[in-house]
Amino acid sequence: MHIAHTVRVPPRRSADNHQSKILQLVTSPSPAWHVSTTVYPNSTQQDAPVDSLYIEDTDDWLGCPTPLETCRQKLRLYENEFEELNRQLREERERIFKLVEMNTETNKDRDVLRKQLLAAQADVNRLQSQTTVLTSDLRVLNDIKRQNVYLFEENQRLLREARERES
Repeated sequence: MHIAHTVRVPPRRSADNHQSKILQLVTSPSPAWHVSTTVYPNSTQQDAPVDSLYIEDTDDWLGCPTPLETCRQKLRLYENEFEELNRQLREERERIFKLVEMNTETNKDRDVLRKQLLAAQADVNRLQSQTTVLTSDLRVLNDIKRQNVYLFEENQRLLREARERES
């Protein structure tokens, strides 16, 4: 059983006489592990055996890039990726710089608030000591008041007793 394929291959460059090549591929299964293929270019050369490894050699076909073109394309892709990564790196550095500035401002604010807290704690301690002194003074004054009230009542009692004795 033979399978025949006809393939039209356009010229690779404009200097190739502007003629298309017509290849007729005839394959036949063989008992060996690979398939025997015969190529008939332009149908003029008959029974020219071609190794099946070279059937897919498409470097000269229209639309298939050459190895140099492939390398240039990969180079452009890498350059674009490099530019994109550099752009992202710049953006991240800017973000980091902003975060460092925010951290510095936050640390300054924290230091100011710590100073205010220490001042407020010093005021609280001073007021607590004043409260203790005033509370002590208040107790002394309350004791004096109680003594005054007691002495006044005692004086009034003695005055009444003295009037009662005179009358």
